[in-house]
Amino acid sequence: MPYERFVRHLQFFAQRALDPTAGQINGDALFRIDETAYPCAFSCADAIAAHLSSTYNVVVTDAEKSYLAYHIVNLLGEPGL
Repeated sequence: MPYERFVRHLQFFAQRALDPTAGQINGDALFRIDETAYPCAFSCADAIAAHLSSTYNVVVTDAEKSYLAYHIVNLLGEPGL
């Protein structure tokens, strides 16, 4: 189940990144997770955001990165979420 949710998130993430009219994840605290508790997930999310920025000139918001990190944590099966 976490894999399917991760893939689904990536599909919507790409849609939002490539189509500005598709809507964005807002700054809702619902998806704010502790960056210090999951440094690997946030590092991965930052790397993805940096790649999208340099390659496709796409700006990834902090809320999007946090939501992406949330899904990475779930995919890896890390405890605490």
